[in-house]
Amino acid sequence: MFVSVLLWHGVAHGNGRFPSSQYVVVGPGRGDDLLAVRATFGLVVSDDGGQRFRFLCEEAFEYRDGYDPSLAWTQNGTLLVGVEDGLQASATLCDPRRRLELQGQYVVDLTNDPAGRVVLAALRSRDVEPVMRVARSDDGGLTFDVPRDGLADTAPLTVDIAPSDAMTVYATALTHPNTTRDPTLLRSTDGGRTFVRTRAVFSGVSDVYLAGVDGRDPRRLYLRGRLRTDLDGGPDAGSALFVSDDGGDTARELTRTVGPMAGFALSDDGAHLWIGGSDPRDGLQVRDGDGPFRTLSTEPVNCLRWHAGALYLCGVLGATDVVLWRSRDLGATRDSLVHVGDILPPPPSCAGSSVVSGFCADRWISIRSSTLAQLRDGGAVDAATDAPRDAPTPSPSPPPPGCGACAVPVRQTSRNGLWVVALAAALRWRRLTRATARGSSRAR
Repeated sequence: MFVSVLLWHGVAHGNGRFPSSQYVVVGPGRGDDLLAVRATFGLVVSDDGGQRFRFLCEEAFEYRDGYDPSLAWTQNGTLLVGVEDGLQASATLCDPRRRLELQGQYVVDLTNDPAGRVVLAALRSRDVEPVMRVARSDDGGLTFDVPRDGLADTAPLTVDIAPSDAMTVYATALTHPNTTRDPTLLRSTDGGRTFVRTRAVFSGVSDVYLAGVDGRDPRRLYLRGRLRTDLDGGPDAGSALFVSDDGGDTARELTRTVGPMAGFALSDDGAHLWIGGSDPRDGLQVRDGDGPFRTLSTEPVNCLRWHAGALYLCGVLGATDVVLWRSRDLGATRDSLVHVGDILPPPPSCAGSSVVSGFCADRWISIRSSTLAQLRDGGAVDAATDAPRDAPTPSPSPPPPGCGACAVPVRQTSRNGLWVVALAAALRWRRLTRATARGSSRAR
């Protein structure tokens, strides 16, 4: 699964990033009723095929500002959100719940089969020398089987299932992540329970990410790597796209982009391949069959996804106010699904006692009056804060020595913002104590 993380330099916004849409998932199965866009200011979700999109805040899913979670829709319409210490699942978009089997694990990436029944989660342990595991669910994410053994001193990056064969799974990782950081492609033929390292070599790049697996040939896969430069591939470095026709035993380079390759999509039959980026020189490009890449548009994009006969494209906010487009003619033209001014508050179906209602109603006021309002009006986003314009913005205190988790300062915007932080901490403590109690009960 291709995961895009794109930094916009020159401006900061709360967590140091310009507000942007980054990633989209559609489903479940072959349906297109449910859409979720990951943005730097939270999630933007539709449950009616894109007629209305609603805001869901980061606090409700217990991930910090500045973190980019992985997402997946399951066969029963549950939204899965992978976070730094587990997996959140929400069947109603109102009350996310933890999957206890994955508690305490860093869920780096999520992927699912075309039906949304099989779900895989790439896990990284919290050890100094991390252990990589891939958890598997065969019931749409209700339960997960976590392998006892894993790959030592290995940090996962991406995982993907072959659409035509759920037993063929690929993963990319960094071996020895604290020292040599060697990019590695792994292959599994038993559904992700065990992996072997392939012989593929990716010259000239640092990290390597799975972009997609051909829908008809499980041995044909695409990967994207960040080009090495004198600065070892900074966030503005270009990317290289590789293809393997033999399950990762060999790989060859197909093309390069000037800036980061922020999007990749592959049609179900493998006949059309799209790439895109935020640099207008890259824009949106397509490759038909084995032909050359050709430019469809210089309009920059931040993500791409092909699903059920349609191409979805994330807009680069600031260059446009469109959060998400959809094209039904292979990218030749596109229709806007949601502008920043179209985003609605959290779902009204969520009761006042729900997690989303408790966290996101207040957060929505701040987002609507600052970030979305300025993007909608075409103004420059305040680089210092996303607080309401009349709210003071105190300078954050430096973190105490040795407090690595405190390196990202908590947003301090208003009394309401502090209330949200306090409520998040209380909810987290309650869930952790409940989980501990359940574990103690089983031990007895």
